[in-house]
Amino acid sequence: MKTSAWRYVVPLGTAFPIALLVLATLGGLSETGLIGIPIVPWYTLFGLPIDLVIRDIATACTVGFALIGGVLAPRPDPYLGKLTSAAALVWLAALLSQTVFTVSEVLALPMSGSFDLTIMRSLLTQTTVGQVILGQIALVALIALLGWVVLGKTTGWIVLGIAVVAAYLPGLTGHSGIQEGHTSATIALGFHLVSMAVWIGGLIAITLYALRAGVASEKVIRTYSTIALIAVIVIAESGLVNASMRLDGLAPFLTSPYGAVIIAKVAILIVLIGFGWQHRQNLTRLHSAAVPKSLAALASIELLWMGVVVGLAVALSRTAPPANAIAGEPFEMGSLAGIAIFLPVAIFFAFPRFRAARVPRFFVSYAEVSAIVLGVVIYGASELSRTGALASVIGVQVSALVIGIVLLGAGVFAILVQWQSHSISGLIIIGLLWCGNAYWLLVQNDQGVTLAAIAVTAAVLGSLAFVWWASQPQLDVDPNVRAGQDSVRA
Repeated sequence: MKTSAWRYVVPLGTAFPIALLVLATLGGLSETGLIGIPIVPWYTLFGLPIDLVIRDIATACTVGFALIGGVLAPRPDPYLGKLTSAAALVWLAALLSQTVFTVSEVLALPMSGSFDLTIMRSLLTQTTVGQVILGQIALVALIALLGWVVLGKTTGWIVLGIAVVAAYLPGLTGHSGIQEGHTSATIALGFHLVSMAVWIGGLIAITLYALRAGVASEKVIRTYSTIALIAVIVIAESGLVNASMRLDGLAPFLTSPYGAVIIAKVAILIVLIGFGWQHRQNLTRLHSAAVPKSLAALASIELLWMGVVVGLAVALSRTAPPANAIAGEPFEMGSLAGIAIFLPVAIFFAFPRFRAARVPRFFVSYAEVSAIVLGVVIYGASELSRTGALASVIGVQVSALVIGIVLLGAGVFAILVQWQSHSISGLIIIGLLWCGNAYWLLVQNDQGVTLAAIAVTAAVLGSLAFVWWASQPQLDVDPNVRAGQDSVRA
């Protein structure tokens, strides 16, 4: 790929540390110490998720380049066609590596023993995972050959169709697998993967196309904007279906690391919806000549967040869903932080009108009160979960629903108050009370300070710092200076 393309692919690299961090906190990178159980090499435990991240990024790029360059553009774009083939080659290399890593993981073989052709042939022909990889290899190799020779809409649709089918196939190897009774989950996961590829890869492709085509790209941008909106809806719906099939009601969202990761994905999805809203606003507000540069500026930041989603998705794909929830099962730190802090912050970022909601003057004047209330609510939620007092009366699922609503309501109100008061004191109190709650939760669950606790606490403090920064009133400047700044931005 050319340097200009790498500029918008590199931000997705946030997926690598996120995937490894989440897997490390869930124990997915630790060698088994059980006697009699084969030990998977450490480099396979690290190498496979890294390879899967590369595969997913290459998948998104291939689908996006094929969509924009071969179908939406008025005429086939040779540059995006070459990028389609290049991305397909990276995808193909990742699939070949995935085959070797999978053999090493399934049979606990060292890398040198994973290249045995007999074993690899058995994997590719006799297992669902292998058959899917083999099908993808054939399709992706075809894309690599055809991507750079798209001559018209017909061949563009053919290449895009092949890419979509190849992107859909990993859905057959999810937690549901191809088993009777799990057809809906399989279909939903496939649509989820394709929609993510269209959304992420399409954003990269449309940005590259807009910067090269200038004003002439406005119609294509509008068409992609509509497709992206549809993709977001499908992502949300299919994600809901998958979660409902793999989790036992609402309680596991609060009591399991798996549920905590899903909540984090939802929060980031809300943030990304906010970016999409800004894109659509700019299409109607800005002059046509300014739209491509505005799109590129937002895309650079948006792709960083999309990389986080890719990392979380890879980590989830390598994590088994939790068992059924029981009364007295403690809440996860990540879930408490996700519902009480991350979701409210995401909501206020994505939907600016909520920031102006009316709040009693007392709370705005004394922002610290709502901060203390939020800390008390988080503590009360963790204690109710640990003792099982509420769950024993109204049931585990209803208890989780009630506590979740209270947490979200307290979080939204507290963040709204801090936002409108422009005060840092309340946010400092929230941060201190969160640290205290997190430590108490670890003590009560007989846990030490873990990597997960450090990561969640750092994310909480970072979110609160963002709220303070974003809530600060903008300084007034001389109108002539403002005009000069606007012209530079345009």
